[in-house]
Amino acid sequence: MMGQAVLLLFAVKRLGLSAGAIGVILSIGSVGFMVGALVAQRVARRIGVGPTLIVAGFLMGAGSLLAPWPPERRPLPY
Repeated sequence: MMGQAVLLLFAVKRLGLSAGAIGVILSIGSVGFMVGALVAQRVARRIGVGPTLIVAGFLMGAGSLLAPWPPERRPLPY
């Protein structure tokens, strides 16, 4: 959660995104969590609970790796 707070500050201070733009970005990201919640049980049955947790941890962290590389110009037209 600390990473989310820092990302929010980065989006406002460095990227100059508005509250609406940040809300849209977070809403789009939440769709991925909903899809994950819908398929988690099937994936856990197929590959096991332990491997599912490991894969989920890597997938959640993968999106955070893109945060330091926004485009130099305005990333969104807001």
